[in-house]
Amino acid sequence: MRGKTVWRLEPARLFLLVLMGWFGLLVSAWAIRVQVVMPNGDRYTGEWIGSDGAQYRIRLDGGQELQLPLPVGGWVIFLDPTEAAAPPEARQRLQAALDAWELGMHAVADRQFQEAIALAPRYARAHYEYARFLEAQQASEAFQHYVYAAQLDPVRYPIGDKIRAEASQAAANGNYLRAAEALFAFARTFPQDPYATEAAYEAAGYFQKELETDPTNATLLSKALLAYEYATEAFPEAPQSEEGLLRLGQLYVQAQRPEDAVRVLRNFVEWYPDSPLSAEAHLALGRAYLQLGAMESVAVEARIVLSLTSDPDLQEQAFALAAEVAWRTWTTAEGLPANEVFALHKDGTALWVGTINGLARLEVGDPNNPALRTTPLAAGQIVRALASDPRYLWVGTSGAGLIRYDKQTGQSLTYTHLDGLPSVRIDALALDETEVWAGGLKGLARFRREAQLWEPIGPEVGYTGEDVSCLLLTPEALYVGTRRNGLYRYDRQTGAWEAFTRSSTEGRLGSNAIRSLTRSDSALFVGWYTQDAKGYSVLDLPSRQWFNAPVGHDEISPEHILLHYQNGRLWVALNENLLVRQPDGIWAQIHYPMALDGADVEAVLADGDFVWVGTSAGLGRVNTAVLQTVEEQAGGQ
Repeated sequence: MRGKTVWRLEPARLFLLVLMGWFGLLVSAWAIRVQVVMPNGDRYTGEWIGSDGAQYRIRLDGGQELQLPLPVGGWVIFLDPTEAAAPPEARQRLQAALDAWELGMHAVADRQFQEAIALAPRYARAHYEYARFLEAQQASEAFQHYVYAAQLDPVRYPIGDKIRAEASQAAANGNYLRAAEALFAFARTFPQDPYATEAAYEAAGYFQKELETDPTNATLLSKALLAYEYATEAFPEAPQSEEGLLRLGQLYVQAQRPEDAVRVLRNFVEWYPDSPLSAEAHLALGRAYLQLGAMESVAVEARIVLSLTSDPDLQEQAFALAAEVAWRTWTTAEGLPANEVFALHKDGTALWVGTINGLARLEVGDPNNPALRTTPLAAGQIVRALASDPRYLWVGTSGAGLIRYDKQTGQSLTYTHLDGLPSVRIDALALDETEVWAGGLKGLARFRREAQLWEPIGPEVGYTGEDVSCLLLTPEALYVGTRRNGLYRYDRQTGAWEAFTRSSTEGRLGSNAIRSLTRSDSALFVGWYTQDAKGYSVLDLPSRQWFNAPVGHDEISPEHILLHYQNGRLWVALNENLLVRQPDGIWAQIHYPMALDGADVEAVLADGDFVWVGTSAGLGRVNTAVLQTVEEQAGGQ
């Protein structure tokens, strides 16, 4: 600020410029003109009267006196910092203080220094010599007076070296926030100091380093943004400005300010076309366009990143960015009853979505414009399983039993344990034109359509499993996956039951905890988990041979592994990402969109070019055709 001196009032020790109690002793022949800027933006201009260390007093131009708390986080601006000639009395007191100091009379020296300053508050040399004296006494107030001297006469009394030493010590102790605040205040207060440029960029870097330890801290993010904004605007020609401009753009993305991010990052790529940081800049630019919903630009930026770098991490992030173009998500904001999606079922042109708070229906006849419709069916219930036939939609809940919804009449009928179900919690359904099978926490039951009756299935007929997690029905057999007892197969012709476990002689599963089932014409796929791992087992149906395939390690929630087979592709949905084994046996992975990143996967359903994923954060759909096109445009890597 040209013609003004600014004090930044920060809580850190280095810049505790709150004019301590000694300043209340000032008796000045000169009026000290100041403007105080409060943290909320209020400004007060007038004559500085004094301070007691906790409050300050100023006399406004109209004569009114104000007493206000010291604005920690605000600004004190000295409107006329130029030092006038000190009166003889002040110079005499200063010399007396220096003489007393030399003679070892420290109490006398301290009093004389204070009296010199009281007589001439803008006497730069008095502040500087008093700072030296206090520093020799190891008094914390020393630094304040160095700052005062530098404010009043920055050419004769620079403090850049002291700031550098103090900040370096703070950073060495791991206190990056303290170092950042000191450096930033210095750079703002003394922009003409030779060290100001370096201090401004170092402050921004330290703020960002502190932010990395607490990425959700809005206050730290705001401070880092302010520091990079100041550094790049005040010192645009500095060598550090190239990286500074990139970091500013990245922080704008983090702060969900995409317009500002695009402006800054477009400037970066224009001003530094050959920068080694170009790939990072285009990656951040793609994320900014994603926040704006400009999906074509997102794909372009992902392609540019892949063309610029061979860094595996940046390439991985570029592919994740490209995947965003192919995804669409639905949450409560779009009309879902809840974000926690447990079940998915395709019935003609309707996609039924089971949530923790009832059902939703997506009309997907037009894949480019799915229409979400609310339905009162199972309202307020936790929906865990769905199945349908030409007339009925069957809805398994977590407390209300099994609901049979007549799609023709709109009427519904509810079955519970009183009707023969194992319990009122139904986690799995499978059906055909003659039978409906329902499984849950307490076992398994069969509904014979002809008799319109439910019958429990238990040890008396050869089935010893419990806690059913998934069912798969074929014309020949029923497969029952359980959470503790492995896999069971029921031969529909002979009525015989067969068990497969981790230790069975017929074929060893990877685990007895089964999560999902799917099949091709020649193989059965069984998703399983252990305490710290997950995978799937394959039963080759013609040979009845088993194969196990671990697919990942997840110490938090290994049970989240959902399988779906369609058109030669095996889809494996994990919390980390969506995997697909192509017909040629080659595996590929699809990143989840940022909206679903970190969510638990609960359901997966492949439907032509689309794959639907139900998660704890909402419903997602990836268009694999679009994804393939984007990746081919992005370099075909």
